[in-house]
Amino acid sequence: LINTLDSALHMFKAESRLGRVYPPSVWSTAAVPWLNLPGGNPYEHMPPPGNYSFTLAYGAHTLIWALAGADLMGTPGFAPGVGEDLGDLYNPARDPLARRYGPFVDVSKIAIKALEKTSFNTQSFPGQSDTELPVFVDAFDMPILYYRADIAWIGVNIDRIYSRTDNEPFTAPMNQTDFFNKIRDDRDFAGERVHNQDSFLLISAGPDKNYVGDASPHIGWIDNIANFPISSPQ
Repeated sequence: LINTLDSALHMFKAESRLGRVYPPSVWSTAAVPWLNLPGGNPYEHMPPPGNYSFTLAYGAHTLIWALAGADLMGTPGFAPGVGEDLGDLYNPARDPLARRYGPFVDVSKIAIKALEKTSFNTQSFPGQSDTELPVFVDAFDMPILYYRADIAWIGVNIDRIYSRTDNEPFTAPMNQTDFFNKIRDDRDFAGERVHNQDSFLLISAGPDKNYVGDASPHIGWIDNIANFPISSPQ
């Protein structure tokens, strides 16, 4: 599954009409109106919680939007700016051709599940919606986490290339330092760098169904599955 999603993300980037960039791994959006689409649209009715004017779709959620689309019939891509109404991306009045790209994966062969962002911990985060959003799930019925590299930090601040908060509801209470230590490339020839520092990370929780680890300082990554080598805890 990791290999399938890895290849699909490269295909997404290769589509010139999608900007030749990897999809974002966190997305601030406006509320989404009712959409009468085949199969329904799980991104509809995402009201901003509390006094916040935005909602957040995290990496596990943006991954399925990018590779399959909200209704699994292809993606419209991503809005160019924060606050864009997700519904407009599927709005035939705005785009008479209702353009779709992909799907970049065969959704009939990948398990998909709708779950609340709070399913894995009880912490509350600014802008977090309780709306059930679809995710790709692994053989252990756990979401595949996706992180896009921020290449602007290469050679500047190595621990900012990837942000733990891109999948925060799934990975709390891990802090940024813990996360950096897990994704750092410790091979002798690598120098000071993280794995896949110019692309993306995909992470499955593994057999223990735990992304973080079950004891401080979160040492349980050894059974995780990813598109980069998982090394033994330090």
